[in-house]
Amino acid sequence: MIKQLKSILTTSVATIILSLTSGALYAEEASSMDAQRVILVHGLARNSLSMWALEMRLEDAGYEVESLNYSSLNKSVAEVQQQVRSQLYDCCNDNVATHYVGYSLGGLLIRGFFADQANQAFVVNRRQVVMIGTPNNGTQIVDNFAEQQWFKLLGDTTLALGTQSNSFPMGLPLPDFSAGIIAGTESWSISDDILAEASDGLVPVASTKLPNMADFVSVYANHSMLRYNGKVAEQTIHFLQYGQFDHQASLPSCAGADDCLPDQI
Repeated sequence: MIKQLKSILTTSVATIILSLTSGALYAEEASSMDAQRVILVHGLARNSLSMWALEMRLEDAGYEVESLNYSSLNKSVAEVQQQVRSQLYDCCNDNVATHYVGYSLGGLLIRGFFADQANQAFVVNRRQVVMIGTPNNGTQIVDNFAEQQWFKLLGDTTLALGTQSNSFPMGLPLPDFSAGIIAGTESWSISDDILAEASDGLVPVASTKLPNMADFVSVYANHSMLRYNGKVAEQTIHFLQYGQFDHQASLPSCAGADDCLPDQI
């Protein structure tokens, strides 16, 4: 009788523990799946209309999209960041679980927003973050042309995207989130001599990466076309849903060139 009681108690305790553990795992998984809103942040010298293709694909996947619209030419980094901050507080200062997707400069602005302790209330409802073609470590294209008068006309934010220690990307702290990072690998011949490494024509593949990123994937597209590319959209949505990219998908990084395989980038 005593042995039977012990057996029943052991089984009951095990069942309770399993139930609690399973519930916790389910809750953790659900927390990454419950966000139906996506904040979309465009890049330098663009506006929200430039993200129409990705916005449409996100909406088709069932997401409510808030596409920010800021001006960046002839603006300081601080002025651009204030525009983003104001729009986020206007649209999304609530208790709705939210994903963030940033293209190029947009990724840096997401990093800058969450690096500001004044915005920590947004961390609670932040879910996945995806950065597309973001120069997380700056780009030598800016270094190369920074002293040219015509380039200076593009304004302080453009000039702040170089690789120097005082640049905008190099001055940001390592993010407190693990992002999914997408890089382009179709370069332009005009920029190959300057970058001399795998790139999307403006941003080196290596520059997009962060040491604490959650996942990385490269797509054969140049910098401008990343925001229109169907594979980029598919991978973005996959990461929002599962916290990782679909590495089983066919994603040629160098248009099938034998000397530039995806796993080498």
